[in-house]
Amino acid sequence: MLQAILHAIEQAPEPVSLQTLSAQLAIEPQALQGMLEYLIHKGRLQIIVADIEDEQGCTCGISSGGGCPGPARCPFVYQLPRAFKVRPVQST
Repeated sequence: MLQAILHAIEQAPEPVSLQTLSAQLAIEPQALQGMLEYLIHKGRLQIIVADIEDEQGCTCGISSGGGCPGPARCPFVYQLPRAFKVRPVQST
């Protein structure tokens, strides 16, 4: 099953979300999450998240009258969904 997960992620044109992969492989999301965490721990997968450090798109400075406080204290930041891609093999 782990090989099927890796193959599905490798074949995807872009990083794949948990929900997309769950539907594609017909695996319950909770069970798939555990398998993905195992593959991440083993160094086979990489987690991709949106870059929330970029202040150019931040609008909180407008409403608060000051500069952006950054993602740690921004009231508009929420937990973004994670996507996964296969980690490139490093030759030694």
